[in-house]
Parts: sequence; C-alpha cells; structure tokens
Amino acid sequence: MVENPHIAVVDDDKIFHVLTKKILISTDFTSKISEFYDGQEALDYILENQNNPDNLPDIIFLDIQMPFLDGWQFLDQFITLTFNKIITVYIVSSSISTLDYQKSTTYNKVKGFIIKPFPRHKMIEVMEEYRNGM
Repeated sequence: MVENPHIAVVDDDKIFHVLTKKILISTDFTSKISEFYDGQEALDYILENQNNPDNLPDIIFLDIQMPFLDGWQFLDQFITLTFNKIITVYIVSSSISTLDYQKSTTYNKVKGFIIKPFPRHKMIEVMEEYRNGM
C-alpha cells in the first residue's frame, strides 16, 4: 500500500471531478490526483509514463460513458499494457444496466463498479479497502 496514493479521475463530468477531489483531499487519503476528461487523455498519460511507475496512478476512477475514447475502449487498451506496479480500476458510472456491471467483471483489473452519484461513504469504503491492502 502506498501512503499517498496517486488517484486518476477519468470522467467527462467536471462536477464529478470537483466532488471527488474534495472528498479525497478532505479525508486526507491523498493529495496526488490526476484529472482526465476522456479515456484517450488518460491512456496517453499512462503510455507516456508506462516505464515510470512513480508517475502512474495507483487507483483509477473510470467513467464508461465519455466522448472520444469511452471507458470500455480505454479498458480494452489498458489491459494490454504492462507496468511495474499494480493499478486498480473502479468503474464509476450512472449506468444501472446489469449488462454494464457484468461486462465490468470480465476485466481482471476492475476492482468494483460504483453507481453515481459516488457517495462519500462509498468512497471512504474504497479508500479503506486500499489502505488495508485490498
């Protein structure tokens, strides 16, 4: 477990970014947050830093419905990459489709599927799981 984990928020919703940052910082879980507004932007960052694990996120909060490269397309490319660290993905979506949930379980790097709004208590649960070694 990393003391000050690097969190990446990948979502086209600016309000989600603001709320997530506010919760993460107010709970002293982390101060290292990267923000991406579509999957391609996040994937480009990860590819640029693929050989520099200190710059890679420890946890990714990933929306599945985004313009350009959506969450599923991001995951399809992300799972083909190799890193010198474990990166855990949580899908955070407004979708209540059981098909989306079932699809998320086919990706071994996806730790959970969280339905928006992402309540503070659920984010704290995720952080505690991480602190306790998942």
